[in-house]
Amino acid sequence: MTKTILNIFLFFTIMNTTFSQLDRTIVPTPKKISPETLLKLPNVEEIKLENGLRILFVENSKLPIVNSQLVIHTGSSIETQQNFGIANLTASMLDEGTKTKSSLEIADEIDYLGANFSSSASYDGIFISLQTLKENLDKAFEMYSEIIFSPSFPENDFERVKKEILTNLTQQKDRASTVASLVFNKILYKTHPYSSQVSGNENTVKSISIEDVKNFYKNYFAPNNATLIFVGDINKTEIEKLVNQFFLNWERKSVESDCPLLKKEMASTSLYIVDKPNAPQSEIRIGHVSVSRMTEDYFKLMVLQQILGSSHGRLFLNLREAKGYTYGAYANFSYRKQEGPFVASAGVRTDVTDSSVVEFLYEINRIYTELVSDEEFEMYKTSVLQRLPRQFETNGQIADYLSSIAVYDLPLNYFSSYIKNIESVTKNDILETAKKNLHPDNLSIVIVGDKSKILDGLKKLNLGNIRICDTDANILEDITK
Repeated sequence: MTKTILNIFLFFTIMNTTFSQLDRTIVPTPKKISPETLLKLPNVEEIKLENGLRILFVENSKLPIVNSQLVIHTGSSIETQQNFGIANLTASMLDEGTKTKSSLEIADEIDYLGANFSSSASYDGIFISLQTLKENLDKAFEMYSEIIFSPSFPENDFERVKKEILTNLTQQKDRASTVASLVFNKILYKTHPYSSQVSGNENTVKSISIEDVKNFYKNYFAPNNATLIFVGDINKTEIEKLVNQFFLNWERKSVESDCPLLKKEMASTSLYIVDKPNAPQSEIRIGHVSVSRMTEDYFKLMVLQQILGSSHGRLFLNLREAKGYTYGAYANFSYRKQEGPFVASAGVRTDVTDSSVVEFLYEINRIYTELVSDEEFEMYKTSVLQRLPRQFETNGQIADYLSSIAVYDLPLNYFSSYIKNIESVTKNDILETAKKNLHPDNLSIVIVGDKSKILDGLKKLNLGNIRICDTDANILEDITK
């Protein structure tokens, strides 16, 4: 006891001596650390099978864990207005049963192996993921391949999965933030598949049958429409052994999965209001159709987005810190195979809805017309660079980056020039990129809030036609300026 007390006394004595030697009149300067010293970007290797299957892998033996991901290069972007949600339903049904196992038996075996399985869909693909301990890799991969190649799509489980999706879609109508995003997408993309969320809508999901799901699987699950990814404690020889055992006999087929061409329509700014009586705040979405993932301006837009729309960007500092209108205001570019949206968003107090719109437009116009200062530019570019190590920490994160290489047909050495591409961005690039990719005179502004309290103030802004619409973006009333 006496020794413990003595140690505590010595600790505080040393600490007091240390702090007394500090000059508190000097503000400490942060040490600038180059991302190269913190981040070792992965070396990506490739194998191609005669059946068309592409294999990408990164060997990382720091932990005895292997991540695998099968990417099907067809997602919800090929859907029609009659079957929105079918890619998501297909992904959700994969582990609901195989020809030899029920959904419960699959779940029990995955748990027994200490593995994790997931499947999901996006606009650009379906992603089937496995994480397992190296010692259980063979057994886990056997289960993984059975799920991929032998799904039984049981009718009872299909109805349950559909009901869960439909319940979630119904609940969304009570969430103003979700309604604002859904209406915004429908206004921007009209009848294009990007107008719908990946999970579809109530009408289309209800109409999808189990046979529709089976046909989707049959049409798009093919080796020449897929990429298999490995990241972790696994080498090329081990990968070839697994692939030869489970994927070599996968037969190629003719696959047509082109996304309908997107027609970009330039128009004047318009405002859309979805009435939510007694809402304590207004959800705002402002933006337009922007760029695809393959844009040459991708790295410039990363820095621009950090300046304008990050959690410490201009919108945040203006609307939250300076004005106190909201808990947070953000902006981002959503990248897809075809042109995704640029959207600025926030939930703001009802009484400052019109004032918030003014500040949004001010910041969008400012980055479009003014050259960013040296100090501000360096701060935000450094922030982008110093965030990179966190994005490559886990096997799962690296696998996700490999899936982007696969889906968007990026070069294998893409990561090797990642840091240099960001470091090469200049403040003049920000202004030129903003002028090229932002369209302040062609904005769709969607607001979900109490119409009786916000309409008069919004009219005074003279932004253009104001349209009242329902939660499905159907125009109920057109109000002139």
